[in-house]
Amino acid sequence: MTKLILILGTLGCVLLLVATAVLVRMNWSERLLTPLVSILLGGTVTTFITVTALLKETRIEKAAATFLVFDLDEGMPLHVFPYRDAPRQKLIKRLASTGTLGRPMKGNFYGKEISFDVERVKDESQVLDFMGELLQLKLLLDLAELSRERLETSWNPREGLGSPRLSLPYSLKSRQRLTGEDLAKLIDNNRFGRNPFTRENLKNSVLILPEGASIVLEKSKEHGPAKYMVVISKPMFFRVEISIQWRGVSTELPALQNLSDDKLKQCRSYLFAITMNGKFEWITAGNRQTEDFKKWAEWWFEEIQAANAD
Repeated sequence: MTKLILILGTLGCVLLLVATAVLVRMNWSERLLTPLVSILLGGTVTTFITVTALLKETRIEKAAATFLVFDLDEGMPLHVFPYRDAPRQKLIKRLASTGTLGRPMKGNFYGKEISFDVERVKDESQVLDFMGELLQLKLLLDLAELSRERLETSWNPREGLGSPRLSLPYSLKSRQRLTGEDLAKLIDNNRFGRNPFTRENLKNSVLILPEGASIVLEKSKEHGPAKYMVVISKPMFFRVEISIQWRGVSTELPALQNLSDDKLKQCRSYLFAITMNGKFEWITAGNRQTEDFKKWAEWWFEEIQAANAD
């Protein structure tokens, strides 16, 4: 019904415009020039004011928190083994996967021996920069993970294997795929970006973004502790920032197995805030793509919150 009304209204406007043009043509004189210019100018101004009044900037904001355990004695993240009987498996898996990215690696890759060594932190004041870049890298890897279908399972000692959960990525109507070297070069300036295992992982991943959008990793030192950001932007449409910033340190640790008291005394839990901000420009607020971009950003933010809700 709405489509029919729109078609009839458009047809009526076209017929009225044609009739007006014919009358002006048949009765043209200099006396018509002034009123016609006034009508055109007035109509244009009225249309501009009406459209501008309807367009408003939109902001989406969400927040989460996370932490990592750092071994001051080794000068790197604590090596956490994701043992099967862990009471909080999701937490242990997150600590293990993130910590591994910041530790030395050695192995065989397609028949070639490769390795990665980490420049260990020698002073506690350097820990924040080390952990900030590590969490920034993990965030980028998580965003790439969100771009594909994920099958998740859970297990606990009492109930055994739980029901699997299938998660599908948000389906953008207008999208682009970032892959291979274009994806790997994003971490060129991150201290962990030279890890060949991580780079190959990214080269074989896919990151789905809105068509025409770009993504960069940034570091900001405007106020207080540095912010480590992943920024996605599309000119005249939006700017989405996901930032990680240190909030505190604690001697309290999660329940971990097979660690001596001496080892635990050398460990600290570093707490970080994850803030997610999306700014959608007023000038394209009425564009049909904008609503889809907003839903995509909200979905991303909710998934990041869920991933860090241990």
